[in-house]
Amino acid sequence: NSVGIDEGSDNYIGYDESTKVFLKEWSFIVNNRLPRYINDPRLASFQAYNVNDLKKKILDDPTNWKVYGQYISVLRNRDNTVSDGGSDKDEIILLCTRAVELMNREVDEGSAGQEILRSSICSLQYNIGFTHFMTDRFLDSADAYSKVLDFKFCSPVQEYNAMESRATSYIVLGMYDEAVKDAMYVLDHDDQWLFGSALSALVRIVGTKEGKESIARGWEYIMEKVDELLPKVQQRLSSSKDPDRQLRQMRDLYRTKYHYFEKMKNYKVAFEYLEKAQTFGL
Repeated sequence: NSVGIDEGSDNYIGYDESTKVFLKEWSFIVNNRLPRYINDPRLASFQAYNVNDLKKKILDDPTNWKVYGQYISVLRNRDNTVSDGGSDKDEIILLCTRAVELMNREVDEGSAGQEILRSSICSLQYNIGFTHFMTDRFLDSADAYSKVLDFKFCSPVQEYNAMESRATSYIVLGMYDEAVKDAMYVLDHDDQWLFGSALSALVRIVGTKEGKESIARGWEYIMEKVDELLPKVQQRLSSSKDPDRQLRQMRDLYRTKYHYFEKMKNYKVAFEYLEKAQTFGL
C-alpha cells in the first residue's frame, strides 16, 4: 500500500512554517491524485518498498534534502511510464522547490561541499523550469529559469542552458524581444555548448511574422554567427576524443544554412546543406 501524507494540523507540531506549508501542499497533491491509477498494474514497479521507504524518510525528517533527489528520480521514472493527469509533475515541482530551499540554507550556513551543493541547486532549479514547460506553464517556466540566473553561483553552462530554455518559453508566449535577447546573449558568449539551441530559437523567431522584426538584420545576423562558429567547431572536431557534441553542432549549423537558403528559395544550395547535415546524423 502507498504511504499516505496526513494533512491534519496536529501532524505538523514542532515544524517551522515553511515545513508546514510544504507538508500541506504535498498532502494535497498526493491525496488528490487520480484514484483510478493508484492500483494500476503498469505502475507496480513504482509502488515497491523503496518508494514508500523514501516517502517515509522525508516524512520522518522533512529537512533532510538528500532524500529528496532520490524520490524525485523515482517520480520522474513513474511519470515517464504512465501519466495520471500531471500530478507527478506537480509533485516533482514541489519537491524540487523544497530541496532547493533546504540546500540554499546549507549554502548560507557555510556547510561543507559548497561547490556540489550549488551545482545541485542550479540543476534542480532548472528542472523546475523544464517541468513547468512540459506542463504548458510557460510563464512559470520562464520565471524558474530566471531564478537559475539570479543565484549568481551557477556554472556558465548552467546559466547558458537556463537562458536558452527561457528563450524557448518566451517564444511560445510571443515575447520575441525577450527571447531574442536571451538567444543572442548565448550566441555572443558561448561557442562550445548551447549555441546550436540559441540559433534554432532565432530561426524560429525570424520565421514568424510577429517576431522577425525583433532580430536586427535578421537572417544576415544569423548567418554571420554560423560562419563564425563553423571553423571553431570543425577545429575542435578534428582533435576531439569524444566528438559526439561537435558532430551534433556541425549538424545544427548546416541545418541553419539549409533553412536560410530554403527561405531564399535557393533550393539547390539548400539541398546541398541538407545533405551535409545528414552526414552528421540528421
